[in-house]
Amino acid sequence: MELEVTAVNDGKIAGYDETESNVNPNPNLILQGVLEGGSSIKPNGNTLVPSQGGKSWADVLGRSTVGKNSLESMIGEGKPVIHVQSEQFIHLKEKNSKLVVGSFIGRRPGYAYVKDVVTRMWRLKNPFIMRAYGDRMFTFEFEKEEDRSIVLEMGSFHVASQLVVIRPWKLFVETESEELTTIPIWVLFKQFPMDLWDSKGFSMVGSAVGRPLFTDRLTEEKRRTSYARICIEVDTKCKFPREPTMVLDKQKVIKIPIEYSWKLAKCSTCDVFGHHDKTCPKKKQKKVEQSVWVEKEKLEDDSGSVVGDEQSGKDDLQLVVVDEDHVVEKSNEG
Repeated sequence: MELEVTAVNDGKIAGYDETESNVNPNPNLILQGVLEGGSSIKPNGNTLVPSQGGKSWADVLGRSTVGKNSLESMIGEGKPVIHVQSEQFIHLKEKNSKLVVGSFIGRRPGYAYVKDVVTRMWRLKNPFIMRAYGDRMFTFEFEKEEDRSIVLEMGSFHVASQLVVIRPWKLFVETESEELTTIPIWVLFKQFPMDLWDSKGFSMVGSAVGRPLFTDRLTEEKRRTSYARICIEVDTKCKFPREPTMVLDKQKVIKIPIEYSWKLAKCSTCDVFGHHDKTCPKKKQKKVEQSVWVEKEKLEDDSGSVVGDEQSGKDDLQLVVVDEDHVVEKSNEG
């Protein structure tokens, strides 16, 4: 909604409260200006209709408008819903296509700390721009495509014991769940057969772990053949095998040892990565209860003598049911 006002006789703008911050309009003064005729804003039902030749709120506040086009919202279940189409954001694909996104599984550490960690870890020759979005994501913009490729090739890593998933930008990437059903991980295949050293062989062997995505540059160019390093997408059902076996012509057995750089916590209840079964928020923590004998509370009379002190033995005890926090129930036994 856009409101327009005109100046009142004393040269001040109706609705502009100089006693408050000079960028905050006062709606009470606006109404007063309307009632006193000092403003050209006219009430019309539940809205205010601007008159011709007046000023918009952006003019009053000395700021430019965000945009000329507004989106109509629909009400769904009592809440406004804005419907958009992917085609409306085509212009962003070229603008953001070279961005790299780092998403934390959990709340991200501070900006300065993360910037220092990635700077020392990546060791890039050229500077890069890092921006924080929300409380779980950073974007990285690089001057050279070579630097971007290096970062994507290094892949995900840990900062302050928290996983950072590194991936190329895509539309509305920040809306994706912080708890992932699949994750990309780097897997080292030692003693990789030289006869399988091609894309088909990498895919064949990598499938023993998950869905093979790509290899690092040294593996692809055979500049390091002591092991093959393959980025593989795994889900929560992955067993992380240590030594898959390949059988040639149903006779020759070939074993390929595997090493994993890390294994992310996963929850079998939620079927996601990001937390353990023990810390699952969906599981109600059951309190352990047990029955124990405790000494009865002793009452004193006005003289300070304990009432019933002549009794002793089991009658001085009572059975109570306790959990880790408090007494649940007292028993009349005893």
